[in-house]
Amino acid sequence: MRYFIDLPTLFLVIEQSDKKDVVRVNNAFTQRLTMQANRVSDNALWDDAYNYMLAPNEKFLASNFDDRTLLDNEVDGVIFLNTQAEIVWQYGFEFGAAADTKRRVARPPMSDEQLRTQVHIAAHLPDDGARKRLAGYLRTPKSPVEVIASPIFPTGYGDGTTASVGTLVMWSWVDRDYVNAIATQTGFNIGGQFLPEGVASLAPVWRYLLTEDVRPRDKDDRIYWLLRDVKDEPLMMLWLTLEPLAFETALFSDALVAGLLAAIFLLLGLAWVVRRWLILPLNELERQMEFITTGARYDHRLSVQSYQELNRLAEQFNVLLGEVCERENQARRKHQELHLASISDALTGLANRRYLDQFMDEAWLRSLSQASTYALVLIDIDHFKKYNDFYGHAAGDRILQEVARTIHDHQPARDALTARYGGEEFCMVVPGISPSALQALCERICVSIVHRALEHQVSEAGVVTVSVGGICVDASEPEVRQLAQDTALRTIFKAADQALYEAKRGGRNRACMGRLPASAG
Repeated sequence: MRYFIDLPTLFLVIEQSDKKDVVRVNNAFTQRLTMQANRVSDNALWDDAYNYMLAPNEKFLASNFDDRTLLDNEVDGVIFLNTQAEIVWQYGFEFGAAADTKRRVARPPMSDEQLRTQVHIAAHLPDDGARKRLAGYLRTPKSPVEVIASPIFPTGYGDGTTASVGTLVMWSWVDRDYVNAIATQTGFNIGGQFLPEGVASLAPVWRYLLTEDVRPRDKDDRIYWLLRDVKDEPLMMLWLTLEPLAFETALFSDALVAGLLAAIFLLLGLAWVVRRWLILPLNELERQMEFITTGARYDHRLSVQSYQELNRLAEQFNVLLGEVCERENQARRKHQELHLASISDALTGLANRRYLDQFMDEAWLRSLSQASTYALVLIDIDHFKKYNDFYGHAAGDRILQEVARTIHDHQPARDALTARYGGEEFCMVVPGISPSALQALCERICVSIVHRALEHQVSEAGVVTVSVGGICVDASEPEVRQLAQDTALRTIFKAADQALYEAKRGGRNRACMGRLPASAG
């Protein structure tokens, strides 16, 4: 009887679980796009890139873009487009080569038409700090390509009236290595097939995927679905190869038919026995299955008191539930790890620019509601470019890590945040601190960096030093509270940046405190 009553419910649960697996894989693709988009945005919001687009020069490219840059950013190519969607400079690897033997491409895999109509972002002003950007997939003759594009602005958007001067594009081949990285991240066995001609590449037997999200598990334990490009056209057919089901799915055999016929005659005379040992346990089993499927309570286990086979079926189903529950837990842990990675700077471990912007807004609103102080500190490593040119990028990275660790050690424990703001620039947001305490904090940071005695032969001091600019505003003051929300943080940031400039102009290795301009209120 289990073949007629139990299997439909089991298959319903399995189909729902399989669809969740597909959702996890799609989420992994989306999370990679989001992480890469954040990286490209950080590189596009940069004075050096902005100045390069105004006056292209080989020195900037040689200092900042090489094979290591692509490996660090997990991409296969970089493109700078001007405002007319023309290539100013590009650098990338050929499709299909091993990591240590990759050859450069003569031109990007995308066509000029794709760059102009689908990738290029027209020049525009920053809108309340928000920038247009593209994150998705394109079709090329050799392979699908992951494309991330972001407009190029000066650091901090300048004074807010500066338009973008071009588009920074980073791209990656969606090849076997790309799919394997997603498979490793999700823990699934993932396969894929490129559709070079879109719908025309789909055999008739697969055309139903155009209207259905997922094809149910087939006899080979595979699930199929489509990955689409930025124009929502089919780009790849993806599939998951899952573990075989933990229970027997064959419906009929000669012995089973004979047994069922005999059971029917026996049930006519043993109605009470059937009700006691079959109907009631099955009703209870169905009730528990419905409880699991409707609420996604995969940590629940079936429990029935009946004949041996029904008990064994419940045990097999419990094994399947255990696997589903473990996958849920793994996906939850992976999501937490990805979230942490999305708000952290990969090199220093500090918060990244994206999370800094969010934290600054939230901290400012708290300061307004509590009528407390709001402090902003900008820290810049003195002569860092000279250090990189003299000691090399690897040593420069270590200095960034050492300085970041020292600055973070001075961060007040409560309600404060330290972030990497730019290449060698750091930012600390400290709500609720007094002006005198802020000045002492800035001076301690300068002194601590000097005491680290990190060698810097091309600096006047002989060791690595930093310049610090800070500002502390009292959100309870009327002239501060009347600042418009969309300009308040920009005004405070410009005041801190001006203080940092004064520290640089005053000889570096010092801290200067700024104040809001008299016209700010």
